[in-house]
Amino acid sequence: MVNSIRINAGGGAIGSYGADAYYSGGQSASSKTLVDAKGVYYPANQEVYQTERYGTFTYTFTDLTPNAIHIVKLHFNEHFWDSVDKRKFNAAINGTQILWNYDIFSQAGGINKAIVEEFVVTSDTGGQIVVNFTPGAADQPTVSGFEINQGTRPHNNMLLGCFPGYANINDIESWLGKKHAVQVMFTSWDPNSKEQAFTTMNHIWDSGSVPVVTWEVFTDDKNRYAPANIDALIANGSHDSYLNDWADTMKSFLAGAGGVYGDADDRRVYLRFAHEMNGDWYPWSASYKDSQNTPTDYINMWQHVWTVFKNKGIDSNHLQWLWTPMNTDVGNPLHKAESYWPGDAYVDWVGIDAYNWGTGQSWSNWTPPVALLDDMINRLSGYGKAIAIPEWGTTSENYGSNNVGAKGQWIVEMFDYLSVKPQIKMLCYFNIDKETDWAIFGGGRGDSTYTIGSTVHHVYSIYKARVGADYIIPGNNSPQQITDAQFKGL
Repeated sequence: MVNSIRINAGGGAIGSYGADAYYSGGQSASSKTLVDAKGVYYPANQEVYQTERYGTFTYTFTDLTPNAIHIVKLHFNEHFWDSVDKRKFNAAINGTQILWNYDIFSQAGGINKAIVEEFVVTSDTGGQIVVNFTPGAADQPTVSGFEINQGTRPHNNMLLGCFPGYANINDIESWLGKKHAVQVMFTSWDPNSKEQAFTTMNHIWDSGSVPVVTWEVFTDDKNRYAPANIDALIANGSHDSYLNDWADTMKSFLAGAGGVYGDADDRRVYLRFAHEMNGDWYPWSASYKDSQNTPTDYINMWQHVWTVFKNKGIDSNHLQWLWTPMNTDVGNPLHKAESYWPGDAYVDWVGIDAYNWGTGQSWSNWTPPVALLDDMINRLSGYGKAIAIPEWGTTSENYGSNNVGAKGQWIVEMFDYLSVKPQIKMLCYFNIDKETDWAIFGGGRGDSTYTIGSTVHHVYSIYKARVGADYIIPGNNSPQQITDAQFKGL
């Protein structure tokens, strides 16, 4: 019996991949065109993506341990068609369909771009795994390679979170059958926003979650405005009256209903201050239009705000500081995320916001999770902090149409990718149809529906299925909602 099989479909042996075998039907082909594999976590050899078996065909993998769990990876590359909807096919493993009208070009984000789909399957009583490829709505199936490994892969535990958007959090949790450990909220530096901010924090806490407070440095929230030198103004103490009042109110919130800081009913908060600073869309960024801020001003601002809270006696058992750049650096002049790093003593968690904008914007492409996040995760892992994904989402806008199947498959890939990253400890979906159809509950689209009373909600069932896994950690209904170790990302 064998524990592992790797096959170069349509080609000869290369590296750890054996020559094409185990197949019946179909034809082989090859290309010498370079294939972009940046969107694949642990890609195969370049030569694997330059070969294929196409047509209607079956692979019957034998001599595996009977009735055992295996991880099956299918490697794909669209090397012929240069637009969406030209190739759509189906696939099944041991009689269970796994791909429906699968479009490689659409899912990978272009021609000659590698992508891998991964499935957990059980070998049959004879120690076989049978993979059938059949035509769908267009052209013929194709596959470039296989990996089959016995055993379940390790999963990284992640706190379940979301920004509920317009949806009721209780409705979302009724659908999921799982409580959120954390909930993301947004407030601003505007004094007029303070009362609503703490009201929202109370609602989140009372619902059984820890607030992730996104504190945006808008001095005028209605007009989304701040002075061009806002970072320096805060750093030099010009806003200390407001800041001290806000920190005092935060300490009162953290003290809980009893009002005594340090007793059994204390609360917790993640404070996500001045996020996405490495972009050019917020006035606290040095790359913002007509900004007078520098990365040094940002660091000084962060350290000053942190110090005010520290001097109030607010400790890391009650409040965790979450520093959150965007997944990619944007702006002219360009300032990398690392240039805004406040320093090890001033940060508890590192966050990364990331969205797949699909093809709905003039500047965007359909981007697999690996290509979206791998660079920034690798760059920021060196700080040695737990990493959160406080905002993530995907559109369904995929090459001229709204493809809910493509969105669902992208969600699967996101969970699979992050679940083996040991430094990722929190995952919060951005559930609102804002710039595009991000929502997975209650938005304009979905792959199924969920009815509460007389209201029918569009939902993405694959998100619910992935959230149901035991490595996605819910709130635990304890007085502090989550454990001390979970709160600190340990």
